[in-house]
Amino acid sequence: MIFKDIQEMNKKQKIKKVIGTFRFWRLSFSQFLLTFSFSFILGTGRTFGALIGIEGNALQILMLCQSGALVIFGPLLGFFVDKNGPLIFLRISSLVLIIPGILLTFFTKNTYIFIVSFVISVLGLVASLTCVAPFIMDIYGIQESVILGGIMNVFARLGDVITTVVAFVFSFFYNKEEIIFPYQIMYIVGSGCCLVSFILLMFEKKDKFNYEDENKEDLGNIVENGRFTVTSI
Repeated sequence: MIFKDIQEMNKKQKIKKVIGTFRFWRLSFSQFLLTFSFSFILGTGRTFGALIGIEGNALQILMLCQSGALVIFGPLLGFFVDKNGPLIFLRISSLVLIIPGILLTFFTKNTYIFIVSFVISVLGLVASLTCVAPFIMDIYGIQESVILGGIMNVFARLGDVITTVVAFVFSFFYNKEEIIFPYQIMYIVGSGCCLVSFILLMFEKKDKFNYEDENKEDLGNIVENGRFTVTSI
């Protein structure tokens, strides 16, 4: 029991220490920005495409591209992440995800550009799913990464919520002819978010988080509080 108490206290203290650091929230914010960008394009693509006259066959191709990218690109990227580490691919994905918003801003009604932008956004989604969890695990450790990754994921999912609400507001206040302009604004904002995310990730390093001092302090607290007793064994 005593070793279990020590382990549990150490884990809680580690997590408290991590979420109190600027580094953790910088990484969380970078993921929020990326999620905001690709979730708006992917979440509204079919509806918006139908409104502006993108061919129905093209919209069906978009769904096939999404499934194909997840099946093919996911394992392939996982292989390279295992060989080279996830950070470099997080940076690359944040740069690549700048492209769809720019293309859709200036070539909104072009069917081919629409498909290409959608595919690039899907690749960004795959990169996020493939790279974030291993990176958190590398930095903070396996046990702590479960809770820390969950906290970061909740923060990132705010991007999904915001984009859903924004799309609903656009559909409520703008008619079919007017809705292109606010979408173009959102696309360029998404590209800007990806640029900021890339800048934030450039400050990130592969260095593991140092728990050593905190662990010593935790052990001292356990001894001081009288946790080493016969009844605890």
